[in-house]
Amino acid sequence: MSRPMIGMSERGFRRGPEEPAKWEDVEKFFKANSPHRYEAMLKLGEREQQLFKEQMTRQYMMVRSLERDDRELADIRKRQFRIEDDIFAARLALIGSPAASEAEREEQRDTLRGLIKQRVQARLEERAARIERAKKLLEQEEQRLTKDRTKVDEAVAREFELESKSVGLMRRPGEMRRPTGKWPGNDDAGKRPHDRGQ
Repeated sequence: MSRPMIGMSERGFRRGPEEPAKWEDVEKFFKANSPHRYEAMLKLGEREQQLFKEQMTRQYMMVRSLERDDRELADIRKRQFRIEDDIFAARLALIGSPAASEAEREEQRDTLRGLIKQRVQARLEERAARIERAKKLLEQEEQRLTKDRTKVDEAVAREFELESKSVGLMRRPGEMRRPTGKWPGNDDAGKRPHDRGQ
């Protein structure tokens, strides 16, 4: 089973672990987007099949994560899967027909060359889409930064209120468990505000 993936939301924050993929969903995805490689996988031995299934599951989860964040990128990635599958079939046809005439082999090479060009173009398209997405996220962060700079006093007051009532060792980025013993000079250390009658 593949590891849970940590993704990025549209606002750039990390999400929690994704639900593990079900093999039925992975199989359906690859039958639709990579039928030639799926059929070839069925002819492999048990160990080789398991390794290929793990690889397919990782790729499926990557696409599933993209579908939640960026439909355009997900569609590009799925198109790449189909191109890769066509390349696989074209390569098998070229290698598996040594008795073909030179004209037939040249036609097969042209087919393979054309598919490889499609793959290169799809990869460039994906890079361009990722750059545009990064630009949008950067613009959003710059806008938030500009807005937050106008509210410094509010941020200070809000954080002062939190800090003046906390004895925790750490609150950000993750809050640690409060100490159970007493903090020097504070008989109520380790208690939450409502436990201290606040």
